[in-house]
Amino acid sequence: MEFDSAERMAAAIADDVEAWRTDVGRIVLRDKKAGDKKPEDAKRVDVHVGLAFPDDFLAKTAAGKKTTVTLYADAAVPAVLVTPARLGDFLLAKTIYGTLLAGSQALVLIVIIRALTPDNWSVLLATVLLGSIMFTGIAMVTGSAGKDFIGTLFYSMLFLLPLMVPAFGVLFPGTAAAWVQAMPSYPILRTLHEVTTFGAGWNEVGGYLGVMAVWVVAIYAAGLLVLRRKVASL
Repeated sequence: MEFDSAERMAAAIADDVEAWRTDVGRIVLRDKKAGDKKPEDAKRVDVHVGLAFPDDFLAKTAAGKKTTVTLYADAAVPAVLVTPARLGDFLLAKTIYGTLLAGSQALVLIVIIRALTPDNWSVLLATVLLGSIMFTGIAMVTGSAGKDFIGTLFYSMLFLLPLMVPAFGVLFPGTAAAWVQAMPSYPILRTLHEVTTFGAGWNEVGGYLGVMAVWVVAIYAAGLLVLRRKVASL
């Protein structure tokens, strides 16, 4: 819907006047308080968000210069849609959401199998938190690399399938190969196995958690770097 001026658009968004569209596409503003009658052959349109472009917008854009576009929104529009967000805000939101999503799923599974006890809850929660942040970093990389759903799924499998290998080294008897122990997922799986199967505590798995923390910092930093460049290029 196009308005003649930013003032008229702002009035329609603030609901100071009613916006009506006629059959021929003409916009009619009705000031009900002033006693304006309902326009004939017209349909009421609710306006919640609007953009006001300056007169020199096209000229500056064509010249590659920066310009300012004013955004109008009523109070019912979520903040997330209209509030200016910095790059850091976006990255923090992705981190929080990804960590909560991955962590909640792991925590539900741990509760279902009754692995959480008064003695090991702190170790398991720390392991789940570190693992969630790690896979959030991996998700940032795969999400930035994929251009569509299939591409993102392919890159996700490219990362996740190798990370599943240490599970076999942990669950089956014998010592895992050195290259398996060097993988980022090994300390996570090893900690979960030691705590839930043998009742290990902080002293027994502290070394694994330390290695896990190093991997988390490295992978998460890489994820932030890749996603930051991706967002900056949009």
